[in-house]
Amino acid sequence: MLPTRLFPGETKPEEKEVILSKMRHCSRQKEVPYFEEFFRDEGYKINKLVKTSLFEGMGDLIPHYGKMLLYGGYGFRSEKTAYNEIAELLNVPIIALELVNENFYHLDTCFFTFG
Repeated sequence: MLPTRLFPGETKPEEKEVILSKMRHCSRQKEVPYFEEFFRDEGYKINKLVKTSLFEGMGDLIPHYGKMLLYGGYGFRSEKTAYNEIAELLNVPIIALELVNENFYHLDTCFFTFG
């Protein structure tokens, strides 16, 4: 099972890539090097965000299955600017959605797409 803290994706069938998270909380930041090691050992190309301070991965980035489209939640644990950088890396459009209810601090707690 893929960790939900990372956004794994394939740009080409033969090329596996992962974008590492940039966690808000110190306790969670300590996890990222272990995920990086795991994915590197599995042959993934490792992408690190350089223009972004906060991006919590798949909890805030949801694919629209069957389409080349992603939705990105921002406000509590990820920055809106993360999605510009990720869109450039993956060459895919991202619709950014602001999270405004602190009970739903990740996009995957309040949003689901249908094919």
